[in-house]
Amino acid sequence: MISKVKYIALALFFITLLVFFINRFVVLAHVLSFSDAGSRCEDICTRFIYSMPVDKVENAILEDLRLGKRKYLINQYIRIGSVFGIERLNRHFLNIYVKYESIDGYDLMKYNLITAIGVIGILDNVNFLGERIDGLSGDGLRDNKYEIARSLFLLGSNNNKYLNSQNFTITNELREVRNAVRESIGRERTFDEKMIIDQIYRPPKGWKS
Repeated sequence: MISKVKYIALALFFITLLVFFINRFVVLAHVLSFSDAGSRCEDICTRFIYSMPVDKVENAILEDLRLGKRKYLINQYIRIGSVFGIERLNRHFLNIYVKYESIDGYDLMKYNLITAIGVIGILDNVNFLGERIDGLSGDGLRDNKYEIARSLFLLGSNNNKYLNSQNFTITNELREVRNAVRESIGRERTFDEKMIIDQIYRPPKGWKS
């Protein structure tokens, strides 16, 4: 019954999109926020989003961040903005992480931010990430050590000090994501590159909830 109600709600979102022709990106971000990880709905939704013009996505996210609107979509904005590789969002991501890194809670947002700081593809972020991992205690402040090491790898770092400390496993999927991030630096990402990079926000293949 719960599942049925959820999909009815998703259908209503799409009806609203078609009938009123409001901000299509915001509607899709809402739908993504309700989608189960690894679901067909998530896949369809991300395909629609990553087919959209980058300027429309960029302007919508930046406007909401600047005005403090739709804070409940922050995790979707972090994911989508980083997969698009929108450089103007980088400063916002860094500032938000610094603001919340020592505050209890917000674990999912901080996890997504650390991932985004690697995925967005700005090489200067290596210094930011390196400073964070060097400053963590032995048990890993907020359990972000692995994610920081992974983002360093995505940006091209092969520093064994970071990777070995986390028993870091470089999977074929992670290599694909890294290649897509590195090869798209300095230009707009293709649809295929965005779909490859988005894998890092999805559960591993074969995962079941």
